[in-house]
Amino acid sequence: MIPVPVGLMIPEIVLGVGACAALVAELTCSAKRRVAQVGALACLLALGVVVGQALGGLGGHATGSLTVDAVTLAARIGVLVATFLLLVAAPSSQELNHREEGEYHLSLLGLGLGGLVFAGAADLLTLYLGLEFLSLTGYALAGFRPHDRHAGEAGLKYVLFGALASALTLVGMSYLYGLSGSLDLAVIGETLSYHGASRALAAAALLALVGVAFKLTIAPFHLYSPDVYQGAPTISAAAFAVIPKIAAAAVAAHLLLWWAPASGHASAAIAIAGVVTMTVGNLTALGQTNAKRILALSGVAHAGYLMLALAVWPQAGALGAVGFYLLAYLAMNLGAFVAVMLLENRTRSSDLDRLAGSWRQQPLESASLALCLVSLAGIPPLAGFTAKWVLLRSVVEGGLAGDGRGWLLAAAVALLVNAVLSAFPYIRILRACLVEGGDDAAAAGGGRSSPALAVLAVCAAATLVLGVAWPVVALLRGYLG
Repeated sequence: MIPVPVGLMIPEIVLGVGACAALVAELTCSAKRRVAQVGALACLLALGVVVGQALGGLGGHATGSLTVDAVTLAARIGVLVATFLLLVAAPSSQELNHREEGEYHLSLLGLGLGGLVFAGAADLLTLYLGLEFLSLTGYALAGFRPHDRHAGEAGLKYVLFGALASALTLVGMSYLYGLSGSLDLAVIGETLSYHGASRALAAAALLALVGVAFKLTIAPFHLYSPDVYQGAPTISAAAFAVIPKIAAAAVAAHLLLWWAPASGHASAAIAIAGVVTMTVGNLTALGQTNAKRILALSGVAHAGYLMLALAVWPQAGALGAVGFYLLAYLAMNLGAFVAVMLLENRTRSSDLDRLAGSWRQQPLESASLALCLVSLAGIPPLAGFTAKWVLLRSVVEGGLAGDGRGWLLAAAVALLVNAVLSAFPYIRILRACLVEGGDDAAAAGGGRSSPALAVLAVCAAATLVLGVAWPVVALLRGYLG
């Protein structure tokens, strides 16, 4: 295992030191919200370092343990921005026991740190370390309400599914190491290219990818998500929906870079997985009656969309499409979850019948939720439409490239059909919040919180701006391409 230059790991070091400082604040300060403030400051400092690395042209440096390229830097920025926004919004949640919210904020910091490690992993040990960091902190976030039966069930299901995914991944990694004689992912890719017909190597590689599929919620490794998202605190569900997926998308991009030349069928397999995932997510969401379950299955469908863009690799602009899609997804999905959290503070439930008539008592939150849901559905001129358009264009260009991947055009048609299909579950939430009457007596309780409203405003503004920010699309296509 090759040592990593300290300069490459400064963002992780800054966030780790910030987590230690937050732990000290949790032990010494009576106001537990100080922990969130210290953690948010650490995220900002680490984000400044990452931006400095990107502007300084650090991307492209790699060792046997860590790779810092354009993909890693973009994923670091996404993870740190998401962690910062979650730390700002978390104190507004009334699902949390505020006497123990310091531990919750520390778990959020751990999730962010795990995302940074996972996104830049260049060998099997670092990859597994990042995966376990994400998983263990995720288990704590899912079952954080110890006296809530639903949260306990969510935490237990997440642990059981996560343990199974981790075990399969570890088995695959052990066989990959035994068959290739190396921990380095690039060297393993070379071994796969020389022995691509080996069934043992192919099976080991597939098993090793289970952990990545689990974090991306690729079918059939998505089955835990609706139950876990519904039972966990809403702010935890927001964290699951964003941070692990950004990091896992970076890992998938790196593995494509190192492993895709091993098999000419890799692109077809990824595209099939993407079409199946988006279809399963959208069809399953049609029968749901809980907003968090709908958003969970929406995340499954969006993971399928991302898989199609990854299937186009190495077509120029494919990774740029993935990067912009994740940026838009971060804004609109995090905004939707924060809006649901604020509505849930009043209703004490995310069931659609309990959210009925929310616009009467909480018009700002309901309007922001509507904006984010309309964007998730891909309605112009919002970020979701632009992201889907860029992704669709990338897939069509790949199908027309004349390199034997014309079947991508069929995948593009499936994407269009699923984009239409995905609108119906969002319409059900919108109808409940904006059209149906609701019970005025349910207006008691809850209240607005300026930090969470600020996060909601940032997400809504980003959803609007990214919808017309075509220069950002061109910048990401050039930078990541």
